[in-house]
Amino acid sequence: MSFAESITVEALEADPYPIYAKLRRSAPVAFVPAVNLWFVTRWKDVETVAKSPDIFSAVVGTSPVERSFGKPTILTTDGATHRQLRQGVDPKYRPRTVAAYAGDLVRSIAEPFLDRIAEQGSAELMADYFEPVSTLSLARSLGLADIDMPTLRRWFYGLAQGAINFENDPKRQEIADAISAEVGAAIRPTLDRLARAPRRLGAVAYAA
Repeated sequence: MSFAESITVEALEADPYPIYAKLRRSAPVAFVPAVNLWFVTRWKDVETVAKSPDIFSAVVGTSPVERSFGKPTILTTDGATHRQLRQGVDPKYRPRTVAAYAGDLVRSIAEPFLDRIAEQGSAELMADYFEPVSTLSLARSLGLADIDMPTLRRWFYGLAQGAINFENDPKRQEIADAISAEVGAAIRPTLDRLARAPRRLGAVAYAA
């Protein structure tokens, strides 16, 4: 059995970086049966793949992202379909646009968490600061201003279970499908409202 054949989903989730390092040394382009994917682990090779859509397609026939989020998605399309999907997010998430609103948005979310940590005197930085600040910042930028942190955390975790389910674990997919349905029901009123009265994207768009 080759090293690539011995890789397990559990090992990748525990710490993928030693695995990537070993692959770079011994098999920089290798098929990993556990996740039914080819791994490309050297920088130049990754760059070549990413910049050669005419040779390496983003389309994945058994994509867990599409199973969990529906198709098509930005991550799993090329060409005109990809460009059309990008048009829906590009105006809001171009670097210059993000720079205009991200500071105020993130600061308004981060400062209360920092004050709470200061009062407590200690914290688990990932759970008590980085995760909630990043999660809430993304949610607010998407216009989800009324969703609380526990719900967002549960949504992000549940959707991730589907997005990374390359091994087709039915339990993971069940979690992702249930969360996907819940998210759809929760955000549909906002989407309907924006469809009726679109708001100009810009520095205040995160308050939509």
